[in-house]
Amino acid sequence: MTLIQSKPMHRLSVGSIFVFVGFLAVFAFRYVQVRNFTPFVPQSSSFALSPPSQAISGTLTQSTGIVEQFTREADDYQEATPDGIIRQGESIATKRGTARITLENAGIVTLGNTSEISFVSLIPSALMLLQKSGSITYEVNSSSPFSIRALRALVTLNGDATLAIDNTNIIFRVTKGTSKLALIDEENSTKVWNVVAGQTARVTN
Repeated sequence: MTLIQSKPMHRLSVGSIFVFVGFLAVFAFRYVQVRNFTPFVPQSSSFALSPPSQAISGTLTQSTGIVEQFTREADDYQEATPDGIIRQGESIATKRGTARITLENAGIVTLGNTSEISFVSLIPSALMLLQKSGSITYEVNSSSPFSIRALRALVTLNGDATLAIDNTNIIFRVTKGTSKLALIDEENSTKVWNVVAGQTARVTN
């Protein structure tokens, strides 16, 4: 009886050893995994578009009162810096003040009181400005015209002019050179007028 019982006990102990060794191997493998594990840590990132390399820039050469600038990196208007640089896609607004911006080899933009403008494109061959409010004077001193969008009107200016927005009305006065004033009506059709030095165009709704 003793010999018959001893054989199963011997086989059982060998099996237990194999199980124990297997457990140790798995434990050791998981321990190595944990020690070599590098936890994922989210990294902060930012995304910003730079102006095209061929785009020019403007300089705030003169300002009075409160003048603010909406830069490409900001979420809202901030106080403008005298002699600060204005890049494509940025905006300038005056609050109880005036501002004069010199565009590199292109011309001068002078904002009157409570005026706002966005420099949509500062590529010399396709210069586009968006006047949002107020009275602004434009002086073009290059062969490339200024394209100025204001409400429903689009102006192509070769010379000097002042454009004023009064609620939903526009007053456009040319003091030098020539310009074209295009207007999109309620039926989505476009009409174009030539406006020369000494003439004033009034667009009313």
